[in-house]
Amino acid sequence: MIKLIATDLDGTLLNDKGEIDKKLKSLLNVLKSKNIKFVPTSGRLYSTLCRNFKDYGSDLIIVAINGAVVQYNNNGKVIYENPIDREICFESVKALIDLNMDFEIYITCKNMNYLLRENKELIHKFAISDADMSFIENYYEINEDIFKIGIFKTSGFTKEEVDRIKIATGNRFEYEVSGNVWLDITNKDVNKGNAIKILQNIFDIKKEETLVFGDYYNDISMFKRAYYSYAMGNAPHDVKAKARFVALDNNNNGVIKVIEKVAGED
Repeated sequence: MIKLIATDLDGTLLNDKGEIDKKLKSLLNVLKSKNIKFVPTSGRLYSTLCRNFKDYGSDLIIVAINGAVVQYNNNGKVIYENPIDREICFESVKALIDLNMDFEIYITCKNMNYLLRENKELIHKFAISDADMSFIENYYEINEDIFKIGIFKTSGFTKEEVDRIKIATGNRFEYEVSGNVWLDITNKDVNKGNAIKILQNIFDIKKEETLVFGDYYNDISMFKRAYYSYAMGNAPHDVKAKARFVALDNNNNGVIKVIEKVAGED
């Protein structure tokens, strides 16, 4: 019996217009009646996810910033947080700047992305995903916990470029390519899979009782924590190869159709 369903958002639960199907809300009521937990699991900010799911109740658990924050919806109880040491963060940012590569760096806290300079494409990406952003003159102005060093590169990342970034930052972090143009740098062991493991341990849920959905490389760690691992039809072939099942693509309600079967609503 399924007891936990976790899903990525962009390219997975959301269609290409950034919309959540209206059927989800009623489906979650059915899941709740069956004591099945539904967990949005994303690289998005916690504040963004709270807005995405503002009408879905405060008992909803959210996994934000690729697993760096696990917290109940609407500023509820914190289950897990794993911030980056400030000095290590700033030292690493300096090393990234010194690489002189064609990318933009930003710092992510729980509810805000901080940028040193304007980049129209990056600002547009944040705007369409409803991500809060603020411009600062110096990263030392940040006076809250830091959870991610983000890198945005319009042409995407080659393996060689990621390797250069790892070497420059002492290979001391998790490095997750997300949606091709994003590279998320978080503390070691911060990933979606570890967040799912934490919830499984808290609620005594087995791998065989877990169902997850994802479409990109930063979702593979989730696949490892669930017997019912679904890659989306729009996922790259090598991501699909890591999942046990393949759902329809995100524009054809792949997630909703599988959940309907679990809920007995198909």
